[in-house]
Amino acid sequence: MARKKIREYDSKRLLKEHLKRLTGIDLQICSAQVTESTDFTDLTNKEAWLSSTKLVVKPDMLFGKRGKSGLVALNLDLTQVAGFVKERLGVELRWEVIVSERLGCTIRFSECGGIEIEENWDKVKTIFLPTEKPMNLDACAPLIATLPLEEFVVTLDHSNFTDFVAKHKFIEVEFYAPWCGHCKKLAPEYEKAASVLSTLDPPVVLAKVDANVDQNKVIANGFEVKGYPTLKILRYGGSAVQEFKGPRDADGIVALCKKAKWARILSEIDQG
Repeated sequence: MARKKIREYDSKRLLKEHLKRLTGIDLQICSAQVTESTDFTDLTNKEAWLSSTKLVVKPDMLFGKRGKSGLVALNLDLTQVAGFVKERLGVELRWEVIVSERLGCTIRFSECGGIEIEENWDKVKTIFLPTEKPMNLDACAPLIATLPLEEFVVTLDHSNFTDFVAKHKFIEVEFYAPWCGHCKKLAPEYEKAASVLSTLDPPVVLAKVDANVDQNKVIANGFEVKGYPTLKILRYGGSAVQEFKGPRDADGIVALCKKAKWARILSEIDQG
């Protein structure tokens, strides 16, 4: 595949243009490029938003620790931006912010990215990849093993239950108690089913509510939860409710949801 280096400004411009063309999604990205030949008056006439909002100014492709080297400024007005740019544009600077190794590559992943990586160095995971070895799953296995697994089951409680359910035409909710043995047995199957159902088009959402928490008991009582775990199918923002009577394993939950689809989900559940 052919590759060509482009500036960050152009990559964002192309992303915004073609994402809207292909999907109708309009990214709220406002950016302007400044070079040594830029006239700020002409630029403001072309991009009126520059004079009415606080701005961020930085060099092309500035990321990570470079942000602490005096190369980025936040919350400036246009006059301040012009001064910041004039002082630095075209000036050659040397910053020691790149570390290289001769015998291979050290690859690091951090939960805290951006410019604060060093302040959270205890959260950085590292693997060393020798030059003669390929980058593959085996090489990454030690690192992957330390990463937290992604959770596909959505956790709901009294603070977000109503709003979340209202946004979904179809959702399956498990009411559980942490001490319940059957709930513990269902948990990995429910999570496995949620990971598969999240890939459907449209995706099927699985959620859970800890009904043992006092504040959540109002929700459980509203759905006539008598024991644990109880699975409920909620449609159209909760206006239609049906108890889940299908198999309580990952394959059973996935098979039922795939077969049912949106319009026929209640009748499919009734058939068991």
